[in-house]
Amino acid sequence: KEIMKYGLMGLAAAAIIAAFIWLIVFKMKKKQPQNTRRSKPKEPAHIIALRDLESLRQKKLWQNGEHKSYYSELTDILRTYLYNRWDISAMEMVSDEIMQALEQQPEINRQHRSCLQSLLRTADAVKFAKACPMAEENTLAFESVYHLVEETKVVDKEKETEKEGDSD
Repeated sequence: KEIMKYGLMGLAAAAIIAAFIWLIVFKMKKKQPQNTRRSKPKEPAHIIALRDLESLRQKKLWQNGEHKSYYSELTDILRTYLYNRWDISAMEMVSDEIMQALEQQPEINRQHRSCLQSLLRTADAVKFAKACPMAEENTLAFESVYHLVEETKVVDKEKETEKEGDSD
């Protein structure tokens, strides 16, 4: 009887520990996101990109000698635009993979691809080799992203016909 009493207490303690562990595991599974992919924003991709580009321009990073920050933000804006516009997971890609993905997009012409390739190479040199590009290169890099966004934005057909109707 004496041993049985300690055996039952041990069994009860083991049951409580097992329930506690099960509860922790159940809570951990519930906290993990079901979909690890980012959701697309409700605003059009070009609106977000243009707003971010204007914010970057106002910071005047490269003018203050912060080339690495400038190119990091500029390429992040480009990568985010590519994801939001064409669902290209550019944030997880290296420059060469981004260029391969851009070749699959007919909206992006050869001139844009060439400018973006130059931008990505310059950004890689600045971020990883501590290069210091000239002012013209910094301006050209910004304009490359800006023109890509402007020329590849999705225009809402209804708004376009309203504008044409208003001008008549």
